[in-house]
Amino acid sequence: MRPETPHRIRVLVVDDEEPVARAIARALGDRFDVTLAHSVDGAQRALDHASFDVVVSDICMPGKSGLDLHAWLEASSPEIASRVVFITGGSPNPSERARLARLPNPCLGKPFHTEELEDIVLAVAKSAGSRAP
Repeated sequence: MRPETPHRIRVLVVDDEEPVARAIARALGDRFDVTLAHSVDGAQRALDHASFDVVVSDICMPGKSGLDLHAWLEASSPEIASRVVFITGGSPNPSERARLARLPNPCLGKPFHTEELEDIVLAVAKSAGSRAP
């Protein structure tokens, strides 16, 4: 059994597929405070109104991608950009793969095990000096 986190880490989950986003929220909700956004625009609005310890973002979404969200964060909130965890269910195009390869952020392929995502979220929050134990 995993030890409980004494302080709840705030996680923003960004995925255009609502069932996937809800499944991730349910999986993480026992250990973290989770907010959902179903687009980059929605994520930007959430980030403008609340603080998050970690952002879990799908890469491939219609319109703006998770990499576009990351670029926006690098310009507006570099400390949060370093706390983005990418997830992807498909193969990013060559341009996206090249951009992703230059970033230190972790990336998980779907499907993934909940425990793996929990561990990465916790590690990212800890490395950024968030409220994680």
